[in-house]
Amino acid sequence: MARASTPTLLSLDRFAKILGINPVHFNGGAGASVWVRNGACDETWVQHPWQTMRTISREELAREIAGAEDEISKYLKWDVAPRWHMAEEYRWPESYMRNENYPHYDARRNQPSVILDRGKIIAGGRRAWSVIEASATVVYSDEDSDGYDETATITSATTLTDTSEIKLYSDVDHQGNPAWEIRPVRSISISGGNVTIVVDAWQLFVPALWEAFPTATEFPDIDITQAANYVATVDVLRVYNDVTEVSSQLQWRSSCLICGGSGCAACSPATQDGCLGIINSELGEVVPKPAAYTDGAWKASTWDAPTRPEIIRFWYYSGNIGDNYKAGWSSEQLDDYWAEAVAWLTAARLTRPLCSCDSVMQMVNMMQTDMLLNKRDTGARFIPADSYVHKNPFGFRYGEVRAWLRVKEAMRWYGSAT
Repeated sequence: MARASTPTLLSLDRFAKILGINPVHFNGGAGASVWVRNGACDETWVQHPWQTMRTISREELAREIAGAEDEISKYLKWDVAPRWHMAEEYRWPESYMRNENYPHYDARRNQPSVILDRGKIIAGGRRAWSVIEASATVVYSDEDSDGYDETATITSATTLTDTSEIKLYSDVDHQGNPAWEIRPVRSISISGGNVTIVVDAWQLFVPALWEAFPTATEFPDIDITQAANYVATVDVLRVYNDVTEVSSQLQWRSSCLICGGSGCAACSPATQDGCLGIINSELGEVVPKPAAYTDGAWKASTWDAPTRPEIIRFWYYSGNIGDNYKAGWSSEQLDDYWAEAVAWLTAARLTRPLCSCDSVMQMVNMMQTDMLLNKRDTGARFIPADSYVHKNPFGFRYGEVRAWLRVKEAMRWYGSAT
């Protein structure tokens, strides 16, 4: 898979597909009879900016994609695909209806709620991973009989039934880092106690080949006809939301409130672990509850201190899940609607050319067209001063405008558009 050290919700390979980039060349490969370099589209992509001076690298592209995702999420108030949020810190909400008999609750004996930074809460919990099979064998095959083994299949025994938790990782010392996940997969299915995952062969180039030094002329292509250029094994992991981990933590300014007496660490805060109760998943409204995980469930605990805590920390899993994924038609939780918006905004922000392919650069140039200019040679058009373009917080380029229109429409759906 095309990878980078910066994890993104929109995979690099999917970005390439949206913009019409040759997938093999995007991963740095080329062949003599299949996926050849020819015509105006004769460049293969590199991993790092120091490997070429002509085009953008995958590492640079990943940083731009991550920035576009964060900017879109800032206005939506939720992520365009599920992700984990760790140790978000908030002040304990003040209540105007104080009740000395129930200091942790309001006048109606309800515990005050908190609005998290991101909505569309799926559950409290923390990201966790475990190995289903290390160094699982990859079988390459030529399904269309063109002389190139373009299909890679991995089969592994598992007791899991949820394919969303099964991920493919490069067989390296990844430590569960999502930057090493192989995605998107062509298909994934479970049958008879086995999971079968199919990906494109060019997603499995030996990672070390991307780190090669450029020669005197240019960065060397990865020869797709050489079997040694493909990995023989991959890791099959379970990546999941661990609801048994602490998802909320209450904090008081001094541990003396709890331990009391002499010898207490006066300058160290006191903490109490708990779980997270969801009040409104769309808005991200939750309630922290002191609790302990025992016998397969979170059970309420008494408050450690008689006063209200000052600080609350939250760990949770949230984000939008695409309808095609919910219906079982796609293995990608990020739907096309938001994948395109991220790709448009990313393309509009690029400062180096993607490649020399005319069809790709035509799309990029269109996304970078300044909509406030009136130049026939650029195809831009004049927009009146009171139009929505001037109110676009993303900017005035065509890709920025298109992305903002989708964000603005989604904000209207959830009643937050202005």
